[in-house]
Amino acid sequence: MADTVPKQASPNVQLSELLGEWVVRIAGKSGDPYSRIFQQKDLAEAFAEGQRVRLGLKAD
Repeated sequence: MADTVPKQASPNVQLSELLGEWVVRIAGKSGDPYSRIFQQKDLAEAFAEGQRVRLGLKAD
């Protein structure tokens, strides 16, 4: 039997529009996903960028 190493999720931040709202989905270093919903696109973009900085990711 081969040794298996658990797959480590890489952190990521996604921004998408859904039914007129803006959803920011975040998967942190622990791999636990969560999301925040915004009414305004500019607020969602600012939040997403802050999360990318926090996680050490490159800007989109």
